[in-house]
Amino acid sequence: MKIISITLENIRSYLNQTIEFSEGSTLLSGDIGSGKSTILFAIEFALFGMQRGEGDALLRQGKHEGSVELQFQIDENQYTIKRKLKRSASVSQETGYIIKDGVKKEGSTIELKSDVLEILNYPKELLTKKNLIYRYTVYTPQEAMKLILLDNKEFRIDTLRKVFGVDKYKIMRANAELFIKELRQQQRELAVKGEGLGEKEKQQENYLKEISLLDEQIKHASSKKEDAEASLQKVLSLQKEIDEKIKQVAELKNKQASLDTALKSSVELFQSLTLQSKALQDECKQLDDQLKKHQEIDSAALEKKKSLTQQEIQENERKLFSIVKNINEAAVKKEQAQSIKNKIRQLDKCLTCLQQVSENHKSIIMEREDKQISQQEKIISENKQLQLENEKKTGSLKKLLLEIQDREKASEINLINKKNLEEKKQGLKKLELEQDELKKRIGLINADKAETAKNLALQSAIENEHREIRTKVDQAQHGKHSIELQLNGFLKEKQGIQRMLENVEDEIKLKKESLENLKKLGHYEEWLETMFLNLMIEIEKHVMGKLYHEFNELFQRWFKLLMEDETITVHLDGEFAPVITQNGYEVGIEYLSGGEKTSCALSYRLSLNQVINDLLGTVKTKDLIILDEPTDGFSTEQLDKIRDLLQQIQMKQIIIVSHEKKIESFVDHVVQVRKQDHVSEVFVSG
Repeated sequence: MKIISITLENIRSYLNQTIEFSEGSTLLSGDIGSGKSTILFAIEFALFGMQRGEGDALLRQGKHEGSVELQFQIDENQYTIKRKLKRSASVSQETGYIIKDGVKKEGSTIELKSDVLEILNYPKELLTKKNLIYRYTVYTPQEAMKLILLDNKEFRIDTLRKVFGVDKYKIMRANAELFIKELRQQQRELAVKGEGLGEKEKQQENYLKEISLLDEQIKHASSKKEDAEASLQKVLSLQKEIDEKIKQVAELKNKQASLDTALKSSVELFQSLTLQSKALQDECKQLDDQLKKHQEIDSAALEKKKSLTQQEIQENERKLFSIVKNINEAAVKKEQAQSIKNKIRQLDKCLTCLQQVSENHKSIIMEREDKQISQQEKIISENKQLQLENEKKTGSLKKLLLEIQDREKASEINLINKKNLEEKKQGLKKLELEQDELKKRIGLINADKAETAKNLALQSAIENEHREIRTKVDQAQHGKHSIELQLNGFLKEKQGIQRMLENVEDEIKLKKESLENLKKLGHYEEWLETMFLNLMIEIEKHVMGKLYHEFNELFQRWFKLLMEDETITVHLDGEFAPVITQNGYEVGIEYLSGGEKTSCALSYRLSLNQVINDLLGTVKTKDLIILDEPTDGFSTEQLDKIRDLLQQIQMKQIIIVSHEKKIESFVDHVVQVRKQDHVSEVFVSG
């Protein structure tokens, strides 16, 4: 694996910064706290995501979003992965993406980690665990390695087991012991289930005997049932014949009842028709009497007389209108003449010429108007006489018209009565025909009733015979039912015993299976205890022994390279803990100087890297190592040893974080990291 570049946006002290890396050795140089280690944390975050609680430490304070984009190369293939952080109530990871084979694929935190593990060829079981292989082969924070050296041996050996992948043997032993414990519990349960097998087999034998006895009883009862069924069928056959005859008797009785009903209905209808006929005869006589009382009227002559009378009335009314008109006109003229007289009598001057009106002139006008008044009064008197005569004549004509109209109404009534009389006579004839038909029908019904009564008399003995055969059928059915009850009792008893037998057989089968399984589980337990557990212990010892010899040799070689002090030697004990001997005396790590502790931790770190890479030969991070402050506490002479160390590591890409300026002359590339106003920036040189 080769890192090509990394871009940090709002990550710790970085706002937006891209750092490019080349093959060979690269130094991230800068003052303490300038932001060098942030780059290493960002590389690990881009590959594997963050652990719980690390988000607040990565996302820049005051920023709500941040991201890391890492470009790297494996063999000839280039990859890009980007992870994002977002702050809400707490800092969480957002969906990111990975680009491989030129295809961009978005994914969740777990999905991206799964893709990275596949690319790096790391074990899939690391998907939900810490990245121990990466931490102890590629990048180990400087305090983490010192911690494993100074911690208790149980923690250290457990950590190394996980890193080496040897903890699986311990897990297998633990699982095997749990399985053995479970096998023992199952054996105890199976032993309980297998108890009482002999008693159950004895019960099985007794149930079989009872079933054999019941089979004999069932056979005997079945034979008796067949005889009872034959007897029943015989009497049922006789009953069927009698039932047919009874059916015929029932049909005759039904017919007789129907004839009685029909006869009663016909008689009642005949009586009703007789009453209706009598009523119609009475109505015809009344209508005939009324027609005889009224003479025949000539409708045409009556209509002509009515028309002439109406015309004469109309003529008189026209004359009366003219007379009234003349009276009104004469009255108006009389009133006008009287008005003129009144005006002349009071007039002194002419209203037109304003001359004095003489009495003579007034007298002339007054005489003229008096004549007019007298003439009009005569006209009024004559016309009023004519009016009285005309009104009298008109009244006589109207009285005559009313008489004519009364005669017309009488004529109409005669016509209606004549029509009603004809209709009632027709109805009377119809009723007489219906009465004749009913008489014939009543005669036929009476004849049919006599024939039916005769046939019923002949069938009276059938009912007695039917009652006798019904008694025989009931007896045969009762006998058959008693035998069936007895047979069903035997069958139910047999079924009950068979169910108990089946239950016993199931229990016997279960107990036998339990005892067989008990035997098998005993063999499994014996094999696990005597073979498997010892085998796992031996395999683990063999693997750990091989790793120990390789690890110890590498540890001593790297320490000797870093510390050319013959008075200090190191080796690993059986728990992979460093043992330091100084001047022939064993001393604890905590009593070493800062440079000596760092040399011991760095030697352990490089040895661990090589052992794991050799053990896991297919991982794709063998050509990359990141050293975080590997010279902490080194003297000037010890710093010179780093040049030799870098030459012997023989990896394609080495990234070193250090604030020591002297190391700049040992590496191929230098990346300067500076911080100003809480913002880090990088500058590439070399």
